[in-house]
Amino acid sequence: MEDKDDLVNSFKVTVSADVIRVDFLVRVIDPGQNVERAQLAVDEVYHILDEHPEETFKVLVDMSTMGESKIPTKAHKVYLSALKRSQIKKVAVVGDFKKQLKVLAFLMPFIVGEGKKITWFPNVAEAKLWLEN
Repeated sequence: MEDKDDLVNSFKVTVSADVIRVDFLVRVIDPGQNVERAQLAVDEVYHILDEHPEETFKVLVDMSTMGESKIPTKAHKVYLSALKRSQIKKVAVVGDFKKQLKVLAFLMPFIVGEGKKITWFPNVAEAKLWLEN
């Protein structure tokens, strides 16, 4: 990534009804940039949550373009801070389970400990169906 604009353009956060969707559009290799991107993405999620303090949300995270990304522990902690917010009730993660197993292994104990439901899906369509129920 060349600069901060490239990092901002490497993901997209949108909200529709009660679903916050975080799409990672390109793979980021550099550990420092991974942490910075994590904070930028989470800041956008916080903005949505803060705008609607009385509402609860489901989250769809599409990591399918990330491949075998090496996400640093510091970035994991940034993502985890957002997922632990009480407004977030369910999390659907889309991506290659085998390639992203380290990510899931890191997040799962914390999210389950918070009473969150998190499930991994091979595609967005299945993730959306699960979030609807």
